[in-house]
Order: sequence, then structure tokens, then C-alpha cells
Amino acid sequence: RHGLDVDAIQRRWPDPEELILEALAHWPGADASPPDTGWLRTDLFELAVRMAAIVTSETGRKLHGGHLIGDSHMPSVDVRQSAWRTRAAALAVVFERARVRGEIRDDIDYFTALELLFAPINMRALYTGEPVDDAYCQTVAELVYRAVSVS
Repeated sequence: RHGLDVDAIQRRWPDPEELILEALAHWPGADASPPDTGWLRTDLFELAVRMAAIVTSETGRKLHGGHLIGDSHMPSVDVRQSAWRTRAAALAVVFERARVRGEIRDDIDYFTALELLFAPINMRALYTGEPVDDAYCQTVAELVYRAVSVS
């Protein structure tokens, strides 16, 4: 229907879950480069805004709400975890830079901090339907900043 060569796709990705993982890793419009504003507070805001843009888009709602969460026949937990770990590892540099600058404590688990940032955004976008605007992203980013910062 889309003019794609199904046989070629299946040769390249014999496992459908690997295809989904690859698609998640290279989602168009999802800026994969970690922000580097020079201050963790603004980096967190930038990450929050990016996540909000993804999960509130039509494609994001369908992918996250339907396939990743609701459809038990779509990617397994292992694929979802792998996609998350890959993305979180790429974004962890934001916290490492902040640690080097002396902004955060040495005991911060970067993956957990990212979950603290993204979970409320996903909750609103996918469950409650409440707005996920810049003001909300700022609030969430500020809460996470306070949770991880040295002061």
C-alpha cells in the first residue's frame, strides 16, 4: 500500500521487534542530540518540551498509547526496555555535564532522573489528556532540578 518492498524489509529485519526498535531509535522529528545550554535547569526544560512534542503529536499518541502500552502483540517488554535504555544512555550526558559543573550530587541515578522528568509528561499526554504546555514542562523540569541539584 505504501510502495515498500516487504521482502527487502523482512530480509533486513527478520525479527519485527528489531524493526520496531530501529524505528523508535530513528523516529523522524525526535531530536536525538542532548541539549547543552550550559545549565541543567534549562537542559531539563528542553528535554521536557521535546518529550511533550513527541507524545502529544498524532503519531506519538498512536505509537505510545496504542502500540507500546495497549497492544500486547506489539513489541515485547524487552524491546521497549531496550529502546528506553538506548535513549536514556544518550541523554545521560546532560546529567554528567551537570555533575562536572558541580550542579548535581554524585549519587544521582541518571536514568531515574530522566524517568522523573518524562513520567508526568507521559501521564498527561497519554492518560489524563490535560495540557502539556511549556508552563507544565517548566514546572516538571524545575521539580526534577530541585530533586537532583546540590542546592
